[in-house]
Amino acid sequence: MTGDDADASDLQEKMRRLNVALLDAVDRLQLDESGEMAPEAQLLLSLTQRERLKKQVQQSKTMLALIEQLTEMDRLLGDVDEAIDHQCFVAAAEGVAEVERLVNELAKSENGQGGNVDDKKIIRVVKLQLLSKKNRLLNQLTRYFSCTAVWKDNALRVTADLPEMELEGTKLSMEERRTDFWKACEVLDILAPKMKDIVKAITLHLIKPMLQIPHGTLKQIRDESGVTLKVVVQNPKDASDDSEVAEVQSKCANVVSVLQFVHTELFAGNAELMHQLGDFMWKIPGNLEAQLMNLLQDKIPQDSAALEEYRGVLATAVTRLENTLVAIGFSACSNSQLRGFVDQLNQLHSKKRRQVILSNGRDMMRRDYRDSVKINGASEKCSLTASVGSGKKGKDTGKGGSGSVSASTDEVESSCFHVPDYRVTVCAREVVELAHQTLVEACTSGASSANLLFQTARDLFFLFRTIVPTLYEDDIANDSRTCMLYHNDCLYITYHMVMIGHLYKHRLSAPLNQTATMVDMIPSFRDAGERALTSYTAAQIEEVLSGLKTLPV
Repeated sequence: MTGDDADASDLQEKMRRLNVALLDAVDRLQLDESGEMAPEAQLLLSLTQRERLKKQVQQSKTMLALIEQLTEMDRLLGDVDEAIDHQCFVAAAEGVAEVERLVNELAKSENGQGGNVDDKKIIRVVKLQLLSKKNRLLNQLTRYFSCTAVWKDNALRVTADLPEMELEGTKLSMEERRTDFWKACEVLDILAPKMKDIVKAITLHLIKPMLQIPHGTLKQIRDESGVTLKVVVQNPKDASDDSEVAEVQSKCANVVSVLQFVHTELFAGNAELMHQLGDFMWKIPGNLEAQLMNLLQDKIPQDSAALEEYRGVLATAVTRLENTLVAIGFSACSNSQLRGFVDQLNQLHSKKRRQVILSNGRDMMRRDYRDSVKINGASEKCSLTASVGSGKKGKDTGKGGSGSVSASTDEVESSCFHVPDYRVTVCAREVVELAHQTLVEACTSGASSANLLFQTARDLFFLFRTIVPTLYEDDIANDSRTCMLYHNDCLYITYHMVMIGHLYKHRLSAPLNQTATMVDMIPSFRDAGERALTSYTAAQIEEVLSGLKTLPV
């Protein structure tokens, strides 16, 4: 027998054995001649039935749990309806919140188990019912608040409870009902949006009008139906004697009165609600801090002598405002920028003076530029041909005296710095005088304020060189008188620039007394004046030559 034949015999033997084993296994699973199952078949059938019963039991338990949950949610929704009917805001809100929790748990459980279509439909129906109840409650809360807090014509009216809300067996006091309302808003997680709406209304109807209206103040009116806080204009006769300082005190006190009214009447004395209101009102969106900062800055007195009085009043008003508001829960104002405002008052005063000075300078330059005045060079501050400490001045020198500016300078008898007697514009004369007044003010200020005021004087001259040739470009280019006046103005200003450092260096604080000068600006002014004059002269020469060419030979 060959090797291939031996392999074939072995394979056939193995196939035969496998066939016998399969037939034996099938026989064991078949009924025998007496109709009974083999033991192995009975065991398999029992296991299959057991698994089927376990699955049915689990499905029954799941269905029972679902029925219990649906029953509980239906009961809660019924309680919500009853609570809404009796104006029990907190009970209704808690019921809605509990149903929301149960629905979310049920939906999460069904999603995890891959629930069937019928269960998902049931959950969807429950969600719709919940949404309907929640919307009804929200509408009821909105209606209650809109009837309680009425904003109109720069006024807030807080009314007493409506008669239809005083149901039998559930009558609550006004404070208790307000407390229930805010608690319900917190449970429903709508307190923050409600606070933002209140902040916007307070700012729009009370704070802004009261701060912006001249002599605006507050008036509180109480009657049987409620209480009203409104912004009114104070009688001019009563307000005529009020200073800027007194007005700041009054405005700060009125801000406190507004927030105290809200705390007492609208929040029923709840300090926690005031704390949450402060978080939205002090910064954004209410910006109460910024509005107060603007008020305090606008009321900074121009007079340096009144600045110290303003500082004392301001410190007292800010401290009283913060302490009073913190006491009622409005803690957002603690450690605010208002305290730092008092410490920075000198710098802020200088900044305000800078704004006023530059604004006045611009107004001078916009007036009729062709008005002129003849100057007496010997009486000018920058002329050192006379005893500069004498304090004498010519007829046309305008405001101020030169003696107060240069009393500490030495006697200089020289014609090197002598302004000629010629005509300049009233505009240039006023701008120069304003610059000197600014420098005198810088001499009596602190180091930082002096630097700012000295830069302001420089900027005045820079504005002149920028604005005048732009506004009066055509007149300077075509009118001989205007051109000559502009040329004289530029030279006149340079004379003062040469001597400004010498005049004020002994009175300015260090280190400005070593660096105060305007000589760096002189070339640009001289070039501007000479360029205007040469351009006009060249244009006239060209016009004459053109006319000569047209003449007959």
